[in-house]
Amino acid sequence: MLLGGLRYNLLLSGFDELHGMLLQPIGERHRLQVEGLRSRPHFDGDSIFNIFAIEPYSEVALRYSLHLAPLTLESRLGYRWFWHDERDLAGDAAFSSGFAARWVGERRRADFELFYLTGPGGRRVGGDLDGRWKLLRRLVLDGRVSLAITDGDPRPSPTLTNLGIQLGAEIIFVPEVRLLLSVEDNISRIYHSALRLLAVLDMAFAP
Repeated sequence: MLLGGLRYNLLLSGFDELHGMLLQPIGERHRLQVEGLRSRPHFDGDSIFNIFAIEPYSEVALRYSLHLAPLTLESRLGYRWFWHDERDLAGDAAFSSGFAARWVGERRRADFELFYLTGPGGRRVGGDLDGRWKLLRRLVLDGRVSLAITDGDPRPSPTLTNLGIQLGAEIIFVPEVRLLLSVEDNISRIYHSALRLLAVLDMAFAP
């Protein structure tokens, strides 16, 4: 199966993203996927996204997934190169790899992910674990733990370690009215603790 997509920016009169993917199932449980991506920072006109993503890049990647219900495993290996000008595609290169696992039960879900990336700015490695549990008909619990480690480049830039922890609850009064509660903390060399408490009342009405 061959899939593709593109994004055209009317403000800049150019393509921000070109994406192609070749998907090949192998039996009932295995799937092989080859994808290519060309992306550059875009400016939506009402956001500051381009401030945080300033490096255009192209990437080719290979994915393999194995489905063993209720467990799904996926691995990824990619090669990415950064370019600074439309006419000059030569630039820094990077390798990326990842592993992910998802378990889905009747009332529970858990996701686990590991990643590794080299390239401009140094080496980045980390992982993420999150889950969701529908404890009662009107009560849902969720949580997440994230860890990211960056080795700065060039040396002797310090190694940065960031740890994020989040716990949340969703209380469903009626399908259209829900209370979302969350407590999260981020720990790093910059912030010894950045504790946040959030509460959101979500109401949906139809005329």
